[in-house]
Amino acid sequence: MIKGAYTKKSQVKAGLFQPLNLLQLEVYHKPNNELQKIKEAAIDPMFTSIPFHPSKTAISIFLAEVLYRTIREEAANEDLFNFVFHAVQVFDLMQTGFADFHLVFLIQFSKLLGFYPTNNFQPEYPVFDLLAGKFTTTEPLHGHFLESRLGAQFSQLLEVSFENIHDVQLTNDERREILTGLVDYYSCHLEPMGKIKSLQVLFEVFK
Repeated sequence: MIKGAYTKKSQVKAGLFQPLNLLQLEVYHKPNNELQKIKEAAIDPMFTSIPFHPSKTAISIFLAEVLYRTIREEAANEDLFNFVFHAVQVFDLMQTGFADFHLVFLIQFSKLLGFYPTNNFQPEYPVFDLLAGKFTTTEPLHGHFLESRLGAQFSQLLEVSFENIHDVQLTNDERREILTGLVDYYSCHLEPMGKIKSLQVLFEVFK
């Protein structure tokens, strides 16, 4: 909680709290309070590209909503924090090839949430079953799957990191379908996650 964030006298301005901003905070912490008061806040490190690039801003809004809807725990989780902190910095520094960053982020993030996909892709196992979390021979009857024509591309995404993300080449249609599948994958394993409202905005940006 920030007191008077929208007033001129406030030391903590509301503008600091943009999607994925990395902040140093000084907080008045009272154990019995559900809301804690923020005394001071500063961006650290400063972004060099995310706030100034429309596509990166759209991806940031989307990822911020995913994080908001998926992180349940209240206790400290250093591995989770370090992953997000590092990933956001890498994203900010990327000059090219970041159109698939959010796909790799969702895949890597699922490992920390406990439902990382199994990459058993083979020509005879081309369909990714979103409920089972692995590739299968035929399309499952439950309807939650990535079609066989996307199998090779999705398998490749499972193998790349943020550093070699440029190795993946997707069309806009493939990117849209895989992203839709990944959001469905999260919904299958994190019920109830709710609707990701920024997804449609992201689709429009990458048209």
